[in-house]
Amino acid sequence: MTFPSQRFRRRDPDPVVKESTKQRIIEEGAHIILRKGFNNTGIQEVLEAAGVPKGSFYFHFRNKEDFGLKVVDYFARSVFSTAEGFFGDDTLPYLERLRGFFRSFIELFSARGFSGG
Repeated sequence: MTFPSQRFRRRDPDPVVKESTKQRIIEEGAHIILRKGFNNTGIQEVLEAAGVPKGSFYFHFRNKEDFGLKVVDYFARSVFSTAEGFFGDDTLPYLERLRGFFRSFIELFSARGFSGG
């Protein structure tokens, strides 16, 4: 005999969807934090920008501090990715790779009016 609760058991969400939601929250939060700072960024503001309900935040993060650590990881991965592009170029002398790396950040910050990190 099958009980109704067994037939209509809720399926686990697709792991790809879960991860993309988490990534969207982190990316939108990172953009807001760059503009306003961590302490001036509210969870609700991030969720509205990401287009997800509040429950999604606490599904992916224990609290705002946990979220902040994930944003730091996101920024670090971005910097490391940029660094790999320059330092992995064996066609240039090491000093030119280093200059290129820093030049890319000068250009990025300059384009942003030297605000946002």
